[in-house]
Amino acid sequence: MTERDRQPFLNYESGTFSPTSKEWVLRADQWSQAYYQFRDGKLYFVENDNKEQQYSEQILDIRPFIRQHAATPASPYPELLAFLASVGHRP
Repeated sequence: MTERDRQPFLNYESGTFSPTSKEWVLRADQWSQAYYQFRDGKLYFVENDNKEQQYSEQILDIRPFIRQHAATPASPYPELLAFLASVGHRP
């Protein structure tokens, strides 16, 4: 199965499907999560701390993000950049 054959908005981490969002987890444990989320055409960096009851999200400018991480081999960046390219975002 190629990347194009997959459903573009399936969140493989959680197994959930949404037509408007996709997430790439950076770190997660029972108390906190940090992840990138693409929703409604925008890329967000989200941090959620359940223990401290804190939640924050920051909208990222997609073109500089792609340029910054174009050569980052560690997951989730190759998958994230391939997805952004598939929905029409170029550096």
